[in-house]
Amino acid sequence: MLQIPEFLTSIENPTRFLLESIKTAVVIDDVTELVARLNQYKDTADISLMDTILRDPEFLTALLSGIQTLSFNQSAVDLFEAESMTELRSRSSEIILPESIPRLIGYLQSLLRDDPTYSTDVALVTLKGKRIYVRANFCVIKNGDKTFTVNSLTNISDWYDDRNALAAVRTRYALALKGSQFGVWDFDIVNKQVIRDAEYLRILGYREGELDSSVMGVRALMHPDDLEQLDAMLEFPDTFDYEFRIRKKDGEYRWIRLEGSACQWNQEGEKIRAVGTVRDTT
Repeated sequence: MLQIPEFLTSIENPTRFLLESIKTAVVIDDVTELVARLNQYKDTADISLMDTILRDPEFLTALLSGIQTLSFNQSAVDLFEAESMTELRSRSSEIILPESIPRLIGYLQSLLRDDPTYSTDVALVTLKGKRIYVRANFCVIKNGDKTFTVNSLTNISDWYDDRNALAAVRTRYALALKGSQFGVWDFDIVNKQVIRDAEYLRILGYREGELDSSVMGVRALMHPDDLEQLDAMLEFPDTFDYEFRIRKKDGEYRWIRLEGSACQWNQEGEKIRAVGTVRDTT
């Protein structure tokens, strides 16, 4: 049986004390009625829960009415920009966006499967209309004939925005390289393996997975008269600037220029990675 630390017995409301000590938003729900409705649905339904809700949005509303929110902590009030716990409790249905519904259905399906935990990243909206992204973790606790969920919600909006911004930068970067007809290479000096991007492969006429990424694979493509260039590269200078002939997939040799520099070192100061570009200079 769980032992309550002695110091908590001296606190008037130990549950509230613990909730307010947690900086992550926490919501505690009594889902006994919801689980009962889900089990009733499971016994009588002939189509999936997802299909049922998509066909009849009112069915989802009826299901959610079976959730009784018992408590929020102050972090939840702050996260959803509510004036008070009372306001958040009365307006909690407003935080759900239409695009959030598949994630919500995933939570309902986990209750239907009797899973003890469920986690998801979901878009929500605050009571002031601000769009946020949260990482939601739901823990199911059963006590006799009652079922409760303790839900922790962590704001990951900054991480999500950064990820999207990085994806946009990568897209612009890829388009710029494609427009300039520069390919990119990334050389693992320790393992002597090279990674080539799609434009590099296009220059040589290959598809993903068709080229040997080892140094021997590079050697096999180079014109025999230019192999001294490869030997110079394998001395791993600080900067790379070489021009040599390389055989395309159709057997034609093309002149390419390879430029780049070492970019990563180990604790002993030894080069372990180099990156750069390649272009057809024929």
